[in-house]
Amino acid sequence: MDIIASMFDFSYNIKKPLHKGEIKMGNYPVPSFPKCNETVCLEFGSSLGGFIKKYGKNFTRMYSFEASYTNYRSTQKLIDDEGLENCKVFNLAGYGKTGELLKLEKGESPNGNIIRKEPKNEYQNVLTINFDDTIKLINEEKINYLKIDIEGSEYSFLKEVDLTNVDVLSMEIHSRLGKPNELEKHIKKYMDVYKKNKGTNYEITFTKKDLPKGYLIWPNT
Repeated sequence: MDIIASMFDFSYNIKKPLHKGEIKMGNYPVPSFPKCNETVCLEFGSSLGGFIKKYGKNFTRMYSFEASYTNYRSTQKLIDDEGLENCKVFNLAGYGKTGELLKLEKGESPNGNIIRKEPKNEYQNVLTINFDDTIKLINEEKINYLKIDIEGSEYSFLKEVDLTNVDVLSMEIHSRLGKPNELEKHIKKYMDVYKKNKGTNYEITFTKKDLPKGYLIWPNT
């Protein structure tokens, strides 16, 4: 286990085996960065590690954060089994404040867990980290690709965050759990919309404003 992650290894309310079955993930477009000597990916919401399995080798370094301890263990096992030495996973939840101990309610699927103040179902305890402290923890100045799928916590996590040093942001916005228009408005201070899907929970990809021509190469382009 990663030494930093082990510091926040809390006992949780339920004792269940690791999730089994097919690894699934969203349809997040991932470009190549031909003009970058090194590339860094930061992921919040690894679930069972599907994104790491598919794209982990595309980046020089990849850091993943997963709130669910059960899913964290599955992701760490995947990293070990695949020999992805450039990838690290942390058992921390992306949130607006660092150091809060919150309750992560178990969802119907591995990626359906959600932070609630008063959960009605089985839950795990989880420690939070905000965006700025994440950057300090991983000690990276630039993020080429930021992927966020944290079941409604994106509103707290990205509120007033400076995204100047992020090239691409791909995320899922859960419109019933916050104010999506306000969140998009904030992100658009730094980035332009590249692709947006429709739906109550919709995936959207942004790119940094005024990137030089040829800095990104998208699949099938």
